Amino acid sequence: MITIAILQGQIERITSVKSTISCTDGKVWVTQDGFLEDTILHKGESLIIKTTGLTLVNAIVDAVIQVANAVPESIRTRSAPESTVTAPTAIATPSASSWLLSEPLNHTVIH
Repeated sequence: MITIAILQGQIERITSVKSTISCTDGKVWVTQDGFLEDTILHKGESLIIKTTGLTLVNAIVDAVIQVANAVPESIRTRSAPESTVTAPTAIATPSASSWLLSEPLNHTVIH
């Protein structure tokens, strides 16, 4: 299991299918490629990734997530542009998500 602290507005990119995302602190917005509905996870809630594509986890407030059944290489962090910090729904739009794919990414894993 991988534990990750995400600052408000930061986005984790997960490419590991059938992993489980658990929110252990804060609140996150989860978008799965190919799914029309997004999910908001509060502290104590979990979600199984069903997509074979990209899953985005956006911290609505500072949060900590745990990702089970994933390898570290399948998770990357990207600080969100200022506009998505106040409007987490913008991560699902093509114009807002295009920046996610254009720059190298870094992430912080808590051991």
